[in-house]
Amino acid sequence: MRKTNDYLTDNYTYECEYCHREYVPKRRFAQKYCSNSCRSKAYYIRNRYSEPSKKIQSNKKVKSKKKEKTQIDKMSLAGVGNAAMGNLAVNLLSKALTPEHNRPATKEDIIELKSLIKGSLLPIKNIGRDEFGKNPFYDVANQMVVFI
Repeated sequence: MRKTNDYLTDNYTYECEYCHREYVPKRRFAQKYCSNSCRSKAYYIRNRYSEPSKKIQSNKKVKSKKKEKTQIDKMSLAGVGNAAMGNLAVNLLSKALTPEHNRPATKEDIIELKSLIKGSLLPIKNIGRDEFGKNPFYDVANQMVVFI
């Protein structure tokens, strides 16, 4: 008569389904291969040769027909108008929401700077007014500070 623990000590041998060697399983009825390498090699072979028609089709380059223009690819007057209105809306919103000191320089700003340099006087912001209330300026031609 067998005891209930006899199945743990059985020395049954099985044959590996990949290499056909005999082995003693670590897990009975669940183990078909003698090692992990035999198991992975069997999986590779099973999947490699299981559906050859799909493998052959995926390796071939399929010639595509010349693409015909669809309704989406064609340009329409309504599409151009929508794009122009969207661009205008974005520009207005960005101009309204951007603070003055973060906006890019305009032509007017550059002309103002040129006129200051031509006049050879640049305002100095980090020096206060003198005792007579005159503002400080830097004279570019003479390279000195002048109060006007």
